[in-house]
Amino acid sequence: MRFLSYSSICLNSLDSLIEGGVASLIGGASISESSEFRPEAQHLHSIGYRYEQRISFKKRKREIEFDWRKNQAREDDGKDVTSYLLSPGAIDRHLVVLALAQDLSRSAAPLPATASAPSATSKVPTALPALRNFSHLVAYKGTVEPWQFRSTGVERVTTDMGMIQAEKVERVRASARSGRSTISWHAARYNYLPIRILQREPDGETLEMRLKSITLAPQAISRR
Repeated sequence: MRFLSYSSICLNSLDSLIEGGVASLIGGASISESSEFRPEAQHLHSIGYRYEQRISFKKRKREIEFDWRKNQAREDDGKDVTSYLLSPGAIDRHLVVLALAQDLSRSAAPLPATASAPSATSKVPTALPALRNFSHLVAYKGTVEPWQFRSTGVERVTTDMGMIQAEKVERVRASARSGRSTISWHAARYNYLPIRILQREPDGETLEMRLKSITLAPQAISRR
């Protein structure tokens, strides 16, 4: 299992940029992602995506430019450049984090009384009044496909900022037999941004990230 931790999540402006960074606790690895976007009505409008991973002397990158005048995406993975048709409402995979935060905030309902004071050591999620499902079109690796998510309950998550109550969201993949799973925990306290992410790969490798610190721009806080 590899453990990564958020060095920070910084929202410089809800109108323009979301940046995230993680740094490995071992091995000198680092990953950085950024999304440039524009909000339109009830949706987020991707403009650009950047990803860079450094492990020892190896470097991987991926960049996507969204040309909405031509409804095309231009994607560069450092080896090949591809162009493909965009679907209305498509966003980059990093912006999904903020899109889910919006989904959860808009559909937030009062939690049952038992959700307010679960045991600090309890790993059993508290049931929500009803399952909530979300879907987003995501442009990535030369295609646009729907990503499905479902909210399954509330848990308390241990972070460097203390114990935080968060809503558990699972990504629903077309085939459960793939062996890959992604689960994230989103805190209402921080506008439903994720405070923990757990990724399991088909080969059994597990990647876990937990929040260390968070900085919100003043306008992001005022809009909550």
